[in-house]
Amino acid sequence: MEEYEVKYQFDSPVPEDCSTDLVPNGAVNKKGKRVIEVPILTSMTKYLFDKDLGNQRLPMYTFLNRLLRNGSLSRIVGCRVMNKVINRQACEFPDVTYWKISREEFYADVRVHLTLDTPTGTCDWYGVLICSCEFSIDGFFCEIEELTSYVDRESQGLIMLSPFLIPYYKNKMVDEEAEEMWVRHRMEEALTDPSKRDPHELARHMGLKVVYLPVYEHQNVDGIVFFDDSTLVVGEDYITKDEHGRKIHHKSDSPQTIEIAADTIVMNSNRVKEKYADFPTFHECFHYDNHFCFAMLQKFVSSDRRIVKKEKKEVPEDEEPRDPIYFMEKQANRGALALMLPVSDTSVMIEEEIGRIKRYANTGELYDDAGRSMSRSLELPEFRIKARMIQLGHIEAAGAMNYVDRRRIQPFAFDTQSWKAAEHTYIIEPCSVSYLCKKDKDFNELIQSGKYIYADGHIVLNFPKYVKMFLGEMKLTSWALAHVDLCCLRFTRRYLQQSVGHYVLGRLFYDSDYVKTTLFYLKDLMENERLDTVSAKMEYKMRFPRLFIDAFDEIMRLNGDTRESISEKLNINKKTLKRVLDDPTKMPMDLIVAVCLIWKLPDWLSLLLLERSYNPIMEFDRRHQAIDYILRVMWDRGVDEANKLLKSMHLKELEYPLKYKDTTE
Repeated sequence: MEEYEVKYQFDSPVPEDCSTDLVPNGAVNKKGKRVIEVPILTSMTKYLFDKDLGNQRLPMYTFLNRLLRNGSLSRIVGCRVMNKVINRQACEFPDVTYWKISREEFYADVRVHLTLDTPTGTCDWYGVLICSCEFSIDGFFCEIEELTSYVDRESQGLIMLSPFLIPYYKNKMVDEEAEEMWVRHRMEEALTDPSKRDPHELARHMGLKVVYLPVYEHQNVDGIVFFDDSTLVVGEDYITKDEHGRKIHHKSDSPQTIEIAADTIVMNSNRVKEKYADFPTFHECFHYDNHFCFAMLQKFVSSDRRIVKKEKKEVPEDEEPRDPIYFMEKQANRGALALMLPVSDTSVMIEEEIGRIKRYANTGELYDDAGRSMSRSLELPEFRIKARMIQLGHIEAAGAMNYVDRRRIQPFAFDTQSWKAAEHTYIIEPCSVSYLCKKDKDFNELIQSGKYIYADGHIVLNFPKYVKMFLGEMKLTSWALAHVDLCCLRFTRRYLQQSVGHYVLGRLFYDSDYVKTTLFYLKDLMENERLDTVSAKMEYKMRFPRLFIDAFDEIMRLNGDTRESISEKLNINKKTLKRVLDDPTKMPMDLIVAVCLIWKLPDWLSLLLLERSYNPIMEFDRRHQAIDYILRVMWDRGVDEANKLLKSMHLKELEYPLKYKDTTE
């Protein structure tokens, strides 16, 4: 199947979430199948308890028995312990959590379940065995410090590590860590002076050497950081295209194996030219400072992905697989951009550039002007500036500095609430339009009808209000450029796995069900008052009932439901439903979300219904943001699928069917 992949990862308003190791939602392989390759890696928990690896189980039993013999165990658990010995029958280690101390050191808090004999009988006691651990090039060290009933690492300001010893950094924490790296390596001036942000100089201060070599059979790798002495196969191995666009693979018949010293960053000269190596060099520097323990745990000192064992796994419907390498790569990607454009200085610079511009047609044009000015002054590519703007909360920059077929398209604006899912886009290339016309019957019929037309990177309503001819090309009008979310088709993209740890937003899909559902609610206005889709939607919103109960009943009737039938679907009785409808302040958000998913409401309508129920989506509430994503992206997949997503994010599932029932009739 033919593929169309976006050129840059950061062309959507939503940056990658660095805090999760889940594979991107809906990921498929290059053939479009939900079968992907996941790495087979050793977790720290397995390492600790495997007798052929860390082998710490016996020392833990020894430590507990020492406490038993000297009477300390009785004091810790709060009663006299009469066990003769603490062994497998008396002790279980159900879980371990890990907490970062430094680059090499971490705590392993081992959960302990003891079955104790006491004067009053057998009792269960739960506590934590605190282990201080350290990895070095020479090996692993673990000291068991104490047994306690409880430990609160978060209040101590420590960062949790994944079972593979990757820090659970939130996006903001990656930005902070990047700034701390400049300080830690005695290059504080780089925080405020862009001329000092030299990745090779940072690497030197970190004790790293950067070399450029043609890395063999690593076409997707820009750079490799070596923590220990190792070897590397080098030789010509790259792809070019001829004048007809056909791929030509240049590959050496006689590659060589060379020695690489520890603390070396190798830039793949088959793929990266030195003048473009700043970002991948920063990327490897971030790996070196933040992912050392992962590398040591895997005995993966060369970061050579060829030696990572992999397995093909079908993405199950009830869970999302995890990919620790993807987790690290996301962090290093953001970390590289944060080193290149430190958050404090860059935030000020963005605000200053925006404040400087007094005249602009729409916010996209504002950010386009500001971003291109920053690109010139910082001598950085526009797409790097755009990506950083979006990462730092300037969603509007998604409408700026966009290119289609290497041609710059007009800057545009949109309602920031309409473009909050990474999978969505309003930008499409001509080749993708042709592809969709061949593959999607509904999309082809829509284009052939003449109702929509391609113009400057968008599929837009074919009305003079939205599109015009300018210098022989179709262009969006000023109004359309300021409201692309209202007059242009929105497309969905699916994540494609390129390799272990590497996912890109790939093929475009036309969401015909979304369009059909929207037209279902607007058809009367469009037919009776001869309105186009945009005008009809605006009129619909203006006429939408102000009272929640009236709004609810109107949508209920359109969906062929009654109070009785929807009460049954929601697992509450009619009387309870009437009570919450009469007083929407008592209407739980979960109930509204369940209703929206049952009726498969398009996002613009479900969010309107939430607004009428006094249940707005809160910007800084993680569960609210997940619900927002569900209503925008998973609006037609039902409650069960929504709950699977919430569960995978460790968030409370929708309370559906609702647990409470009114027993009175």
